[in-house]
Amino acid sequence: MRIGIITMVSDNYGNRLQNYALQNVLSELGNSVDTLNNPWNINYNVYLEWLKFNIKKFLFFITKRPERFKRRINFEKFNHDNISFSKYWMNKKKDRIAANQYYDMFICGSDQIWNLNCTNGVCGPYFLDFVSGKRKIAYAPSMGDYLLLDNDREKMRKALEEFYAISVREASMIQMLEQLNLPISIQTVVDPTLLLKKEDYIQGLKLEKMVSAGKYIFVYILGGTKAYGNIVNEAKKIAKQNGLQIKYVFDNNNAMIKNIGFDCSGCNPREFVSMIYNAEYVLTNSFHATVFSIIFKKNFTSYARGKSSGRITELLSSLGLEERFNLESNGCIIAINSYDKVYQLLANMKIESMIYLENALNVEGINSNE
Repeated sequence: MRIGIITMVSDNYGNRLQNYALQNVLSELGNSVDTLNNPWNINYNVYLEWLKFNIKKFLFFITKRPERFKRRINFEKFNHDNISFSKYWMNKKKDRIAANQYYDMFICGSDQIWNLNCTNGVCGPYFLDFVSGKRKIAYAPSMGDYLLLDNDREKMRKALEEFYAISVREASMIQMLEQLNLPISIQTVVDPTLLLKKEDYIQGLKLEKMVSAGKYIFVYILGGTKAYGNIVNEAKKIAKQNGLQIKYVFDNNNAMIKNIGFDCSGCNPREFVSMIYNAEYVLTNSFHATVFSIIFKKNFTSYARGKSSGRITELLSSLGLEERFNLESNGCIIAINSYDKVYQLLANMKIESMIYLENALNVEGINSNE
């Protein structure tokens, strides 16, 4: 069966890794899977964007922040090596029509594709408005911390009423979506990255243990400078007390982070996962860095991202790891005694998620009833 995934495509680590994971899971179930190219700007021109990209490349390399552009280039390589992209461009009407004819089924992938703050309202393509006569499925999309407003409810209801199956990443979304009186029930599932095992990432991304490199803390911070203070200070204390280096990836360039360690902000998603895999400790305000800390059974502390922390605390609570949120270590590495209970809870969540996905994909139902 040919399946088209719709998701955001950007130089965000969690975004690329959830795409990688969902594509692999669907492929392992025997499907042919592509991710749809999705520059929603109707005037998007491939050649003009290529020219702008290369001009920016030159400018970035002669400015003070080459890392961000280096990251963009590295992401392009990761996408090329690990993601199967569709030949259809969703900003072109003829391509949308062709995609609808070519694929047997479409899936709204995970990440914050239904966060209306990110998409400037109910964005049709993220709700598969170009799909007709084919099964529409949602696997673990998120609304972030967006609260559904009255003037969005009817638009959202119309966008979702033709979906065959809907699942979401956070339980907090269900109550909001239930207000829409949709004809189907909605359930929570795990983020796609949690559907793969540790060994899947080690083998699939060819991760290696860094036996010769110095031991280090990995620090990944998203958001503005207000997020840096506590995390950076905590990293310095732990590094000093335990004789560790600091490796970090930050989205913003700020004087606070200079000279604290090794800047890895230009790394690609594979290298990002590798740094968590090899770290002695992880400090982050990122949902997906928290996820990979759990996958690789790391000692870690997660923090709020500004006012936003719901998706992290919900994940930690579901796995009995509430104490890892905003943990005060006073310079000590506070170990998780055992991951056995965590993995037992996670295994049950994964089973329920795979049952949902396999039922939603039910090829027999498509062939006989649709």
